[in-house]
Amino acid sequence: MDDLANAISAAIGGVVSTFVLYPIEIVKNNLQTSTGDATFIETAQTISKTSGLSGFYAGIRGSCSSAALEKIIYYYIYSFLSRRIGASSGGN
Repeated sequence: MDDLANAISAAIGGVVSTFVLYPIEIVKNNLQTSTGDATFIETAQTISKTSGLSGFYAGIRGSCSSAALEKIIYYYIYSFLSRRIGASSGGN
C-alpha cells in the first residue's frame, strides 16, 4: 500500500507541475511557430486577448494525463529495480 500511496503522490506532483508550467509551454510553442518577432510578453498578451485565460490551458487534459501516467510508471519501475538491485547485492 505504501508503494501505491507514493505512486499517487508522484502522479499528483506531475499533474500540479504540468498545470503550473503549461501556460509557459503554450507561449513558448506559439513563439516557436510564429513568423514574427514578438517577445514572450507580447505573445502572452495576444493569447490572452484572443482566447482569454482558457487559451493558456488548451489541451491540458492530455498533458496532465500523460504526466500522471508517466510518473506512476516511472515510480513503479524505479521501486521495482531498487528492490531487485538491493536484494541481489545483499541489501547494501
